[in-house]
Amino acid sequence: MKGFFYLALFLTTSGLSAQTENVDWVTDYKSAITAAKSQDQLILAYFVRAGSSDGHGLLERAFFKSEMLQYLRDRAVFLKLNITNNAYAKRMAVHYTGNDKVPAIALIDANQKIIGEPLVQINADTIANFMSFLKSQIK
Repeated sequence: MKGFFYLALFLTTSGLSAQTENVDWVTDYKSAITAAKSQDQLILAYFVRAGSSDGHGLLERAFFKSEMLQYLRDRAVFLKLNITNNAYAKRMAVHYTGNDKVPAIALIDANQKIIGEPLVQINADTIANFMSFLKSQIK
């Protein structure tokens, strides 16, 4: 029975993590804030919902497999909050993006202030613009 539980848990979570497997995600907001403060880094907050979407697939191809991700790897704390059945994560998504439309990405400083405009409209142009913005903000 335990084996079945772990298999079910793996299959449930692998859909979300496999799509962004090149990133060491922090999944606890307070831990991300603590890490950002101690490492003097910004936070790249990624808000998702269980399941897949066209926007998620486009982010996977255009952002999470880009050189930008490698550039950010040692320069930012990666926070991933799944808003499915998580009221706190949903409140954070609304606070930082202005709505609960996901997927969405926001840049946050260690003092919990949003920097610039979050990425909420997912298309090739907005992703490219957001990556340029990130590069200008994260040195």
